[in-house]
Amino acid sequence: MIKKYTREQIMKLYSQLPEDIKQAIDSEENLNALEQIFDNNKIFDERATKISALVRDVLYGLLPPGEFLPSLEKEVTLEEETAKTISQEINRFIFAPIKRSLASLHKTDAGAGEEATEKTETVPKPPAKPDAYREPIE
Repeated sequence: MIKKYTREQIMKLYSQLPEDIKQAIDSEENLNALEQIFDNNKIFDERATKISALVRDVLYGLLPPGEFLPSLEKEVTLEEETAKTISQEINRFIFAPIKRSLASLHKTDAGAGEEATEKTETVPKPPAKPDAYREPIE
């Protein structure tokens, strides 16, 4: 269920956010992107308000990004395909530019996948003694 927060609670959370998330919250560009997403998906009723509240909850650290899509289906009662489309568009235009800050806000390790594979890749060590089954490299 989408929770309601007091102005004081929201202001306290806002003051603790990283600067790029604050900019994303205050961004007219993101507001326009949301309006365009609503228009593209023919969302013209109270569902737009609910979706906006879910976006706010992710940006303020109240809803993990991984729960955004299921919340669209459950809380906003969108059909699966519509929810998936809206989620992808919001992720692309609003969440992706601040991915690292959202990850640290939600204590996840997003974006570290590439780095982790680079660090954990190991080069096979040569055998300690000559391997009788290996062919010599010429």
